[in-house]
Amino acid sequence: MDKQVGIGRKIRRLRKQKRLTLGELAEGICSIGKMSNIENELSTVSDEDLNKICEKLSLPFGYFHDPNISEKVAELDYLQCRLLNLLQLNQNNDCKEELQTFLLKIEEYGVKSKLIEYDYLCGLFHIKQKKWGQAKEKFITITQKYELNEMTVQTKLKSCNALAFIYFKEKDMAQCVKILEKGISISESFKNSVTSEREILSYNLAIVYLYIGINHRSLQSLHKIKSSYISDQEKTYLKLLARFMGADENNSIQRELLQLQTVTSNNSPQALLKTWALMIYSVMKVTPTPQFEELITDSFKRDIAFLSEMHDHAKEVLALFHFALYISIDSKQDAPLQELLLQQSMDMLRYVKDDNIIQARNLYLKSLVELRQHNNKTKALSLLYDALQLVQHTDEVLVAEIIYEITKLNGTNSLEATALAKYHQHLKPQLKFLHFYDLLLPPLKY
Repeated sequence: MDKQVGIGRKIRRLRKQKRLTLGELAEGICSIGKMSNIENELSTVSDEDLNKICEKLSLPFGYFHDPNISEKVAELDYLQCRLLNLLQLNQNNDCKEELQTFLLKIEEYGVKSKLIEYDYLCGLFHIKQKKWGQAKEKFITITQKYELNEMTVQTKLKSCNALAFIYFKEKDMAQCVKILEKGISISESFKNSVTSEREILSYNLAIVYLYIGINHRSLQSLHKIKSSYISDQEKTYLKLLARFMGADENNSIQRELLQLQTVTSNNSPQALLKTWALMIYSVMKVTPTPQFEELITDSFKRDIAFLSEMHDHAKEVLALFHFALYISIDSKQDAPLQELLLQQSMDMLRYVKDDNIIQARNLYLKSLVELRQHNNKTKALSLLYDALQLVQHTDEVLVAEIIYEITKLNGTNSLEATALAKYHQHLKPQLKFLHFYDLLLPPLKY
């Protein structure tokens, strides 16, 4: 009994801090009467029940038996917060040392409940290092290994979002949807304690559904977001984009999208890229009047010089130039614009290393210019085979486009070639979006 002196008062104080009623704390542990007696120190509490109370109050096991536990937990919380800041600042060398310190302190203090946070931070560190396999391993461990309870649920849900981010980069949409839906299912059992994580899961799922073309499911996910964790502008942009990509496309939606992008642009490089991508996509989708198309083209030509100086965003700028070139070829724009875009793309390639998809896409588009502008079938075919060699086992959409063009140039008349041509024609609008989704869609949050 002496060991338990003061425990009841601590439980009551912590319960009130968490804004839990006596009944909410007692649920699944003991009767309300017994919990009242424990808090008033009229009854002792078993170690098993004390661990359950720790779990309900999001405290490490052993909290009530270690007189210095508060200081130890505060130190671990500080180290955890410091690590998150270092990760945001991309201080990778410092992160590696701090992670080791964090683990040693967890082991020294015996606060095993912090191990899940250590694994989560390691996963984020691996993402920063672009070590996708190691990152996945950490996040999968979190979702599968650790027991699901009040103390672990937030980190488990954040890990679901992080896994979805990685699967999305790998274009593994089946796994992406699966992990997000699993996270949403888990969150429904924990009511208001995981609102922000649940909202982010729904937002990410809306983006994924938009990518794979299930627009109504995207809208359903967005309608589930009720709080302010996702801004109204973010939600409105995705809702309009979903409608614009679907059968409900029209000029009024186009104007709303462009106006929303102007409002949210704040002159950042990323916003300028996204705004132009949306403008170009809009031109392609609704075929505006010649005057509006001319205005867009002239404005874009003026901005090309500025965009070409954004070397820190070379991949995004190249994707935008490729997007504009793709649309200009498809809509039979004037040759000088295509030549300008192709030249700017070639110049920007110097700032992008070790990215076969971008290199292959550049060769693919160059082959289309050779074919459409110069009717040079031999050169176009050579460029296409070079592109296919670079991208054979990565980007399935680009591979399909390259094979389609090769089949046309080779004059193949087989049933397979005919089927490929019909399939390509049916999916052509969606293919344009799939090529350049990263310019139009916001990134997944984690």
